[in-house]
Amino acid sequence: MDSEKIDYTLMPGEQSRLQELRELDLVGTLPEESFDRITRIIQRVFRTGACAISLITEDKQWFKSCLGLPPELEEARSTKREVSLCQYVVAYREPFIVHNALEDPRFKHNDLLQKYTVRFYAGVPLVSSRGNVLGSLFLMDGETREWAEADTDLLVEFSQWVMSEIELRHKNRLLDRMSDQLRMLSYTDSLTGMYNRRFLEELLGCSRYSGGEAAGPVSAVMIDVDHFKQFNDTYGHIAGDHCLRQVAQVMASVFHHDTCKVARYGGEEFVAVLDNTSAETAMELAELVRREVRSLQIPHSASPVSSFVTLSIGVASVDSAEAPVSEQLIYLADEALYAAKQAGRDRISLSAKCTSS
Repeated sequence: MDSEKIDYTLMPGEQSRLQELRELDLVGTLPEESFDRITRIIQRVFRTGACAISLITEDKQWFKSCLGLPPELEEARSTKREVSLCQYVVAYREPFIVHNALEDPRFKHNDLLQKYTVRFYAGVPLVSSRGNVLGSLFLMDGETREWAEADTDLLVEFSQWVMSEIELRHKNRLLDRMSDQLRMLSYTDSLTGMYNRRFLEELLGCSRYSGGEAAGPVSAVMIDVDHFKQFNDTYGHIAGDHCLRQVAQVMASVFHHDTCKVARYGGEEFVAVLDNTSAETAMELAELVRREVRSLQIPHSASPVSSFVTLSIGVASVDSAEAPVSEQLIYLADEALYAAKQAGRDRISLSAKCTSS
């Protein structure tokens, strides 16, 4: 090994190593106790000034955990790759021991080591299960010290612990991501891509609604496609599915605000729950949906209401400060929807029992 600059682009497996670092999503993340605990133990075992877990990227060494480093390095949590001793561990894939860096001719031009009067350094590779050296577990001190082969062997064992923690973290994050995806699938209607009834029921059952924590009026808009069974009988289920997707798209465009949650409630019924929305505003939005769907002019020759697909809509609004929303909101909207159907369909009905205006 000499003092010449390492050409990282020529290092075998460099791209594979960097790709794995990106997949692990460690670089630039906040400190984590699971890693800090390891460096604390190592620091005490070896009675050294500093201990760190260093990951080597294209141009930097980045510290996932660092104890005992100069304050400005601990704050920055990184240095340039070219001034790090860990770059040698990565390049040569083996432990790298320096007994006195200040007197070592290889590092006489290393400003970082000179600035912080680093003498002793011992670094071992962090080798992943894929065989990539991601970085180094290292000790550093301002004093020279005795170092035996057994010490290197022990540090290597500690590096395996670090690597196990890194890979366990990655697996847990993947499991969390998969769990989130599965949860979203369980809350998603496969036909329309919007939320399903299960999501809506759990939403209304959460403390925000059942415990009266919602702020301001909460409204619900319940929508039914008029004479949808006759539509399916006339045009077939494929056309029926396409019709429902078109209605869902209109609802998504109208109820697009973060305070709106829209779900397919079942069959041809849809529900939108609108936080902090008055009955008047909910009626305006419902009318916009009704008009937009009518303007699509989806043929419905079997409908006694119109030659095109129409909607019946029930609107309810409750004051969340007066009673738990979940106990009455959907019930009142459903009552209003029934009233709209009884009045001839293709219209909107507002619940007479609304507790907000």
